Amino acid sequence: MYLAICDDNQASISRTETLLREYFQEKKQEARIDTFSDTASLYEHLEKERVDLLFLDIVLSGEESGIETAKRVNELAPNCQIAFLTNYLSYATEIFDTEHCYFILKNELDQRIEGVLEKAEKRARDYHGRKLCISSKEGKYLLNLEDILYIEHVGRDSSVVCRDGVVYKGKYTLDEMEEKLGGAPFVRCHKGFIVNWERVTMWKRNVLYMEDGTEISVSRSYREKVNGSFCQWRR
Repeated sequence: MYLAICDDNQASISRTETLLREYFQEKKQEARIDTFSDTASLYEHLEKERVDLLFLDIVLSGEESGIETAKRVNELAPNCQIAFLTNYLSYATEIFDTEHCYFILKNELDQRIEGVLEKAEKRARDYHGRKLCISSKEGKYLLNLEDILYIEHVGRDSSVVCRDGVVYKGKYTLDEMEEKLGGAPFVRCHKGFIVNWERVTMWKRNVLYMEDGTEISVSRSYREKVNGSFCQWRR
């Protein structure tokens, strides 16, 4: 596993790195860990290397906050999971503007580090690298699950909408698509839609807002299912 730490406080970097190395040593697992005290060097590194998990301080000195840094990381390295570190609970509501896997108070890191790493490893195993096979008139397409925004059923076709704006169509029911996708982070929220939680930027009342700006309603008959899926995904 390849991990990175970005924090402008050297003492915090040292503590986080020590806890991580102790964890992997105890588990007899190998891990690469790199540290960064500024965002410029982090961005430059992410353009060259694939990091599995970034431990990121929410409060960074300078013009850019950790939240803004996370958004940039999401763009540069969409496969990189983020664990936010902070001394302040007041930032908890802001993290939903980014893709992340954990929010941790720094004084609780030693108690929660095992759960963070287990969750990150599980998400990487269950999600990244898996593909969806779509058969169409043109042939068969193998789509990375992480690239899918949502699936819409219109007429006899299911349209798979991806992050790059390309839409792939195949003659599938949404029941068939649900079976292919295998559950979280995908959930059916409407008789005509399946969404990818990883690509939802906001959930407000009964509307899911997707990365591309699409607004998808959560119908009454699917609310319980959506709530359950969300809890499973965030576990």
